[in-house]
Amino acid sequence: MITAPALGGSAASRPIDEEVPATALWVLSAQIAIFLAIWFGFGVTIFSTTLVTLIQFSLVGAALLLGPRGRLGRVIVSWPLLVFFGWWASSIAWSQSQWGWQLRTSTTLPPVLAVVVAASLLPVRHLKRIMVFSFTAMVLFGAFIMLTQYPTAKEFRDATTYLPGWRGSFVHKNIFAMTSGIALLVVLSFARRGWLRRLVAALAVLFILMSRSATGAAALLVVAVGLPWYAAYRSRRGRMTSAFAFVSVLLGTMLVAVTAMIFPWLISLYGKDPTLSGRTDIWASVWQVAEQKPWHGWGIGGVFIEFAQEPTNGIIRRVGFFFPHSHNGYLELFLLLGVVGLALWLAIAISTLWAGARLVWIDAATSQVATLYVVILLLLNVSEVVVTDGYMAVLVMLRVLTARVRLDQRAPIGDGRPLLPGDVTGAIRR
Repeated sequence: MITAPALGGSAASRPIDEEVPATALWVLSAQIAIFLAIWFGFGVTIFSTTLVTLIQFSLVGAALLLGPRGRLGRVIVSWPLLVFFGWWASSIAWSQSQWGWQLRTSTTLPPVLAVVVAASLLPVRHLKRIMVFSFTAMVLFGAFIMLTQYPTAKEFRDATTYLPGWRGSFVHKNIFAMTSGIALLVVLSFARRGWLRRLVAALAVLFILMSRSATGAAALLVVAVGLPWYAAYRSRRGRMTSAFAFVSVLLGTMLVAVTAMIFPWLISLYGKDPTLSGRTDIWASVWQVAEQKPWHGWGIGGVFIEFAQEPTNGIIRRVGFFFPHSHNGYLELFLLLGVVGLALWLAIAISTLWAGARLVWIDAATSQVATLYVVILLLLNVSEVVVTDGYMAVLVMLRVLTARVRLDQRAPIGDGRPLLPGDVTGAIRR
């Protein structure tokens, strides 16, 4: 037995996490709840949201009842997350559509709540395992769809216009490609070395290429550059780490500047025009509406739900073609929740990024997944909306994971001494 301060402040006795068997019913219950949040949150397949939510909360409840006593005291509380969803909930008072608010809330809030509790309950290594399993299953399911339904999984803009690229079982090729990039990051960081890890990584890269999605290519670039950078950074010692970080920032700034200069040429490689397939027109139209209510926005569900009503009808009419969202995560948050909502979401993302960066010498795998995942979100939100649903669930899960690793590292072990970095990483690898 080891003791660790409970979040409430008093010391609570708990079993050593590394000794918890993977077959324990409460562990399996929490893991299945997380699997459902990832699988349906990213839209691998479509199913009844209400039924999935009921199953998730039943599983979380089972984990609490079957698990060791005092496990509830492990639940990680994130104040930015609590305030964000408090602001989200209060937006029903000014939303244009209460039905739209209920619809959007039902697909985001219950999975996030289930993930917070389930991820907090699980020992670190079991949480990592279910993340690997979930994204591995997602990629292998994509391979199954490729072998059995390839002709029917090509992307179409409408009944007559063909949009090149492959979408697998997802509703859109960009979601498919982005999810494949996230799966690549998780599997390469957390999975054990072996043939399955190599197969899943190869399939994820193949799917991104098959999708012909510039968004997916951006996610792949972050992983392809970020993982070697982490390895190179950790190989430095002393002052060399600071020098390496400084040079990296300098080179990164230069790369951004060069990319901005050759941007039109780069996007032409993907067959896109300088308007990014009309996105700049969409942004201009959305901005005209968003700036009318800059502080609190139009409320969750207030826009892009009832398309025949204002302000959604006017936004689409000005652009001249249909689109289901702002095609920019920051603009979408500003439109729906105003400056306050946007700032709160950024606080969640940046706190996760910072928490991951602080673990670089304690748990390299968790550190690189947390930081690179946030970088992927921050980058992809420039042209897509990846701020809710499965993207939010994984963001919150990683925030819980980084806090869990930090707390476990501080906890005393049997002989009373604190856990050292080697103790933590050694336990994770077992």
